Amino acid sequence: MKKLIILCALFLMVSLLVMTVVGCTQKSYDVIENILIYNAQSPDYPPPPGGWTFQTSGSYPTQIQRLFDPGDKIFLGLVISEDIEGEVTFSRVAFFNRSTNAEETITVSRDDLGPFEPGWKGLLGLLEPWPVPEEDGEYELRLYTGEALEASALFNVGIWPASWGPEMIRRPAPIYDVKVILGQEEPKVDVAVYIKGGLPQGCEASHWYSVEPTIGDTVYIEVGVRHLKDTPCEDEIFFEETVNLWPSLLKGFIQGETYRVDVNGHATPFVMP
Repeated sequence: MKKLIILCALFLMVSLLVMTVVGCTQKSYDVIENILIYNAQSPDYPPPPGGWTFQTSGSYPTQIQRLFDPGDKIFLGLVISEDIEGEVTFSRVAFFNRSTNAEETITVSRDDLGPFEPGWKGLLGLLEPWPVPEEDGEYELRLYTGEALEASALFNVGIWPASWGPEMIRRPAPIYDVKVILGQEEPKVDVAVYIKGGLPQGCEASHWYSVEPTIGDTVYIEVGVRHLKDTPCEDEIFFEETVNLWPSLLKGFIQGETYRVDVNGHATPFVMP
């Protein structure tokens, strides 16, 4: 009996040793090394140029990355870990409301799901950005493989994050001049819009613009300013912005026909070249 007990004890010790060795030689890695959210509606958050690196790291950032307004659109930058074996393909992308715990799977293009090789770095949703939820709140953008949650990043809709400091407000910018600039470079047609607006001073103001989908014969551009909520603003200075209209916005426009660009209610006609 004693021999049996001793043999069992030895077997258990050997088993634990083997498990320890195996556990030391096997290491699990996050599929996502880096995730970063961008606002497709705002020139303040353009995609980074070639050779860029992220300023944040980790699969689950703990700080609010962006503030969106209803109607804005989102895309994201992603770095796949070099340590994974084989390619990774995402099963779905979802918005998770942290107040209600409601999760909504969003429609994305097939290319945005992969497959992606180890070490891949790029932008998802850039060509077809995803509309943010219409309800104000704090959200997670989540990426899944199968049923496994691989990464998430935080963003807000309509609610200024307290961690950002003094609250900013957003309002339409006064518009003083709008010109449509036409050019043709085969095989595409270039249409750009020059905008001159007013920007208040002394209240940390910045300007932004959003190009909306074409309705009928009109392209709508919203231009606004954001500044500190409880700080008096001083006299305005001018800002200038040239907005290039994507060919997809002009799809269906006929050469020689007259169309309009509406910037904050200022309508300017142009003839499609």
